[in-house]
Amino acid sequence: MRGEGFGIRAAAACIGILYLAAFVYIRIISGSELPEMRKNISAALYAECETAIEGTMPEDPRGRAFAKALFLGDKSEISREDKEYFRISGVSHLLALSGMHLSILYGIFTVLTSFIPSGRAGTAVRSTVNVSLLFIYSLMTGMANSIARAFVMIFIYETGKILGRKQKPLWVLALSAIIILSYNPEAAADVGFQLSYSAMIGIFTIFPYLKDLIYTKNRAMKYIWNTIALSVACQISTLPLILWYFGYFPKYFLVTNLLCVPLSSVILALIMTSMLAFAIWPPAGIFCGKILSCSIDILVWITESVSALP
Repeated sequence: MRGEGFGIRAAAACIGILYLAAFVYIRIISGSELPEMRKNISAALYAECETAIEGTMPEDPRGRAFAKALFLGDKSEISREDKEYFRISGVSHLLALSGMHLSILYGIFTVLTSFIPSGRAGTAVRSTVNVSLLFIYSLMTGMANSIARAFVMIFIYETGKILGRKQKPLWVLALSAIIILSYNPEAAADVGFQLSYSAMIGIFTIFPYLKDLIYTKNRAMKYIWNTIALSVACQISTLPLILWYFGYFPKYFLVTNLLCVPLSSVILALIMTSMLAFAIWPPAGIFCGKILSCSIDILVWITESVSALP
């Protein structure tokens, strides 16, 4: 027997294949000559989000600049001084759209779709909705190499869930690289591509061993240690590339990543909440924007304080 919800799972898998085909065409085959329809759609989505961000924080230009950088990847309005704070403190990766941003959004979307009933059919619907939302976001932000890597990996993972198959992380990572490099070998020379895959290799190979070095039943301590272990694993695997391309090593990366990465997840959730509230009722969006502004101020204060350390 094919089992419960086979039709829905098959349809969801087909939809997923269509998304992957669209990704391959938009991000890889078409190259720099992007289809006109894609330009229009992504430009319209981008403009709507930009307008919503500006509307939620009308009196906070600095906060708007960081909100645009964190959600849209536009760093043009951030001052050179603020960028230097992030660079010295070791969290400049937060200001560049990467697989981390897509992973955070994936986690948020997963929580938002958790109300969908469980079961094979429900899993297929949840996976399709999550992949669709991530595809729209990737389309809007231009599908940079690191975003492309994360999207393909999440697509493969969700397709496996729909089909009831287990995946091995390194196999999924390798398959995503094969898909991207098969159509665009030049991506291998991109710094973002190299850093993204190096970080993921560290997460899949080094992090599990570091995580098991300390065992605790306390949830708070476990979270803190896992965050530290994850940051160390990423730094170890990306250190040669960082030294080669940028010529420096952030001394306080553990402190800033421990504080700023969780906070950036909250900020991304607040950005989406503020934009949605602004679209429904502008005063509510502005109220959420004030909370967002405070969160961004804390983020900048952390990086400024750490960067001032000797």
